[in-house]
Amino acid sequence: NFHLPKDKRSNDAWLRVRDEGDKVTLALKMSTGSNIEDQKEISLTIGNFDTALELLESIGCKRKAYQESKRELWKIGQVEITIDEWPGLEPFIEIEGQSEDDVKKCADVLGFDYTTALFSSVGGVYKIKYGISLDEIEEKVGDITFGNKKLMTLRKV
Repeated sequence: NFHLPKDKRSNDAWLRVRDEGDKVTLALKMSTGSNIEDQKEISLTIGNFDTALELLESIGCKRKAYQESKRELWKIGQVEITIDEWPGLEPFIEIEGQSEDDVKKCADVLGFDYTTALFSSVGGVYKIKYGISLDEIEEKVGDITFGNKKLMTLRKV
């Protein structure tokens, strides 16, 4: 994950390079509120992970942290359901669709109560669990990886 270039820097937006195994993606992620419509992502497939990192650094983007996760992708129609695993968190479900109505219908089919849904980046999940922001966690423990034993020292809320 990278901060945007200095003149565009925001706590609500960041750039991400992800190696998904079968492809590498570059995404602009924005989380400007706690509603579904406040979560934005513009993503494109790129050719090389390391070249993308070099490109972002060359235009003034500062690396935030390296983060690992494991995900399993399922689909119901055009709606994507992922089971995400992040270091230090219990697995959780992410549902993405073309509209809020599509997401609500899928959640209902899967037996989830949409009124209890959380709309945020993974940083919001870390904040709920540990009571501090993902940036603060990264400052304390470094990169978010499954092998980082420092994560185990964080106190759970």
